[in-house]
Amino acid sequence: MKNAILTALAFGFMLPTLAQKRVSGVVLEEGTDIPLLGVSVLIEGTARGTTTDFDGNYELGNVRSEDVLIFSYIGYKDYRVTIGDQNVINVAMGIDAQQMDEVVVTALNIERDKESLGYSVSQVSSDEVNVARQNNVMNSLVGKVSGLQITQSNTGVDGSSRVLLRGVTTINGNNRPLVVIDGIPVDNGSGGAGGGGGTDNGDALSDINPDDVESISVLKGAGAAAAYGSLGINGVILITTKGGGRAQGVGLSINSAYTLTDILLTPDFQNEYGMGAFGAFSPVQSNGRPALDYPQSWSWGPRMEGQPYINWLGEEDIYSPNPNGNPYEEFYQTGFAHANTIAFKGGSEKGSFRMSITDERAQGIVSNNTLVKQTYNIRGTSKLTDNFSIDGKMTYITSDVDNRPELAEGAGNTAL
Repeated sequence: MKNAILTALAFGFMLPTLAQKRVSGVVLEEGTDIPLLGVSVLIEGTARGTTTDFDGNYELGNVRSEDVLIFSYIGYKDYRVTIGDQNVINVAMGIDAQQMDEVVVTALNIERDKESLGYSVSQVSSDEVNVARQNNVMNSLVGKVSGLQITQSNTGVDGSSRVLLRGVTTINGNNRPLVVIDGIPVDNGSGGAGGGGGTDNGDALSDINPDDVESISVLKGAGAAAAYGSLGINGVILITTKGGGRAQGVGLSINSAYTLTDILLTPDFQNEYGMGAFGAFSPVQSNGRPALDYPQSWSWGPRMEGQPYINWLGEEDIYSPNPNGNPYEEFYQTGFAHANTIAFKGGSEKGSFRMSITDERAQGIVSNNTLVKQTYNIRGTSKLTDNFSIDGKMTYITSDVDNRPELAEGAGNTAL
């Protein structure tokens, strides 16, 4: 009789262990409803758990009603829930600003924690852009983003630059990355000259005021630029401009910059042999003009030792080396640029505004290549409800550029 009672009691204690079931659901980001990949779903007090898939779905078996699920993800607040009688548990995880070490702007201008991304994103702040201020904001990224190649040719002030991200991707098309400013794609077609010459009239990036830039994000991989479809095949450069912020009252900021530009290298000329070819002067006709054009333009005639000769004007001249050395160093000058910006900004919990005026003057390394440019920018935001806000921006630019240098095979190319 005693054995039977003991058996019944043991069986009674085993009943709760049979009440096991499966639970599933989806994990989204609070406010955006974006599925979260790789969220840890753990049963409290155990080592049993799972992670969410690409669509934010999860499924966990052999759980009990009294178990507590803990949802954790880097950059987000932990979420705890008791299973109870639920078979489907959907979770919206809120962003934990205190845990975010670095927030980057991704596709469609969405801010995300950098460590939570599954693709490569590089971000440059406004302070880095304005350390050595450039007329073209792209030139400020040289050496700051891996895989980003920026080539600045002798295009003068306000000229465009060749931008490549992760090298050449096609031999039969445009390799320039897509440029998106405050969520709006812009046409960044180069205003440069073709193979026959012409001038570089700048591009969309040369019209961006560096003092108005808040941050620049560079999306390198296909996964990062997938939201822009075929437009992002060569990568995407996201430029976010400054707003008023949430500070109470009105603030004033003044920024002034002055930079100098000089040539780094010039052609190395010999200054020992004069015009002619094969150690001899070019034949000269009776009218004093050269009999052959090409030898007259060559610089491998006899050694210049002060001997007299008939120059191209038909006059007697002295055949001697150029006392001034390299003519390129004489022609090019030290360029400069100075810019002054004054900005007013203010805001509250319901909205913000920022208004800025920038005056920019520049002188290129070619004489009379000058830039006079004014940029007027105003931006305002208003939060109407928790889920609806308005962001408006207007920019007005006046630009006057004189004596743009010719490129390629143009007759006015000073480098030829």
